[in-house]
Amino acid sequence: MTHSKAASLAGLVLCAVSIVAGQIVMSCWLTPGAAQNSEVAEDIGYTFTGLTAVLGFILWRWGRLGNASCQTKAHCWRSRILQAIVAVIPIFFGCAYFCIAGEQVERYARTFAVLPPFVYLLAVIGQKNYSYSISK
Repeated sequence: MTHSKAASLAGLVLCAVSIVAGQIVMSCWLTPGAAQNSEVAEDIGYTFTGLTAVLGFILWRWGRLGNASCQTKAHCWRSRILQAIVAVIPIFFGCAYFCIAGEQVERYARTFAVLPPFVYLLAVIGQKNYSYSISK
């Protein structure tokens, strides 16, 4: 396994672990808010959805521009782990949405908390010279 693939796998594992952490935080430590107006809660959800889409586009572009060639092992690991950390941002959107809008949006807030691996894969797939074949 090349260092690029190993770094990509480590970033994906980091995102998967963050899903579990986000779900635990929402279940155990956060108290649901009580949105006074359902339209405001809905607008906040749309805003967080748009920000997540923009984040996915930014990570895709970052993958296209910055990772076209992982020349050194340290550069590759640093960029992949940093991309994984950035991909975790939707978990914070979900937690904030849950705290603002309450139990009526819990399902949607938890959806934000499972998005990091998908957002991270946009960066990995966006890489120009990424090899999808499995070599022996």
